[in-house]
Amino acid sequence: MRKVQTDPKRIAKRQELIKKAKEQEPTDEQVAKLKYISIDGHEYSPRNKFFLALQNVELGRLAGFRQWMKHGCKVKKGERGSDIMIPLIREDKDKKGKVLDTETFFKWIVLFHESQTEKI
Repeated sequence: MRKVQTDPKRIAKRQELIKKAKEQEPTDEQVAKLKYISIDGHEYSPRNKFFLALQNVELGRLAGFRQWMKHGCKVKKGERGSDIMIPLIREDKDKKGKVLDTETFFKWIVLFHESQTEKI
């Protein structure tokens, strides 16, 4: 099981990010101009694009630490990542496998821009 993020600076940064996002609702047109793409080729959600823009991340390809490793790159020493939220879905099932209840919640993850990496 992974450790829960308890770094007070990181927690404060994420709380400030949510506060800014609530204060500055972007238009659909503004979000459409943000071209943040995962290393696997999919675009991020409008909410996550806005989170990245609020953190002044330059446009381009992004991935988590382990994703970069799988693609033959490593994150440069000392680089600081950018935060986004991903949905996680938990399903309660009966003994036969039938879904009884579904719960969706969000988890913070850290992404790194391609300029923050180097080939292994």
